[in-house]
Amino acid sequence: MLPRRLFLSSTCCALFLTACLSSSRAAIVYTLLGTPIPVNYDLFGVQLNMITGANGSSGISGWDFNPYFSGEGLTFTANADSSYTTKGAIVGTGVEASALTLGTVVNSSSSYVINISSGNNYAATDTNFNVTGQEYMGLRFWNENTSSINYGWVLLSTGHQSSVTDYGYPAAILSYAYDNTGAPVTVGAVPEPSGSVLLALGGVCSLGFVRRSRRAAA
Repeated sequence: MLPRRLFLSSTCCALFLTACLSSSRAAIVYTLLGTPIPVNYDLFGVQLNMITGANGSSGISGWDFNPYFSGEGLTFTANADSSYTTKGAIVGTGVEASALTLGTVVNSSSSYVINISSGNNYAATDTNFNVTGQEYMGLRFWNENTSSINYGWVLLSTGHQSSVTDYGYPAAILSYAYDNTGAPVTVGAVPEPSGSVLLALGGVCSLGFVRRSRRAAA
């Protein structure tokens, strides 16, 4: 029979690895940008394709998110292409985008800004993003690979300005994430440890178990 300490140690490792293996099946796709993507101070801003990561001032195929300078500060648009079954949209109320806190769930029940014009769904940022620091926003967008709506979040750096025409600038995209299964996503959520990390953890648990076994046998 295993000594009590060895039994508890091996049991804890087994439970931990089981939990990790289970949660590692989550389909969160996370991108942390080594170099932030600046939001140009013009009517083009920057278009971002959440699926491919492609970005630029214009002409980005299948773009999902486009922050830009509207003449009234930082403004967001989501792709509302008429061919999409469900239009892309920014989390917010009325015509104003919401600054979200960590842990907020973005899903089909979230409040979205529906202000569609010329294939774009516009959301003003007003004072919510007129801060010097970092702010989260949420969105839904059409995943062209799965032909379904996905839910995601974006972390931006923003600036504080005294004039409403410049609210939120300078601005840049720092990171973003979404769940490619169409499941709800939690703001700030990132993927669980990869298989290689889990194998390393398993090795550590096994090594600890062997060492304790040897000590117990000595």
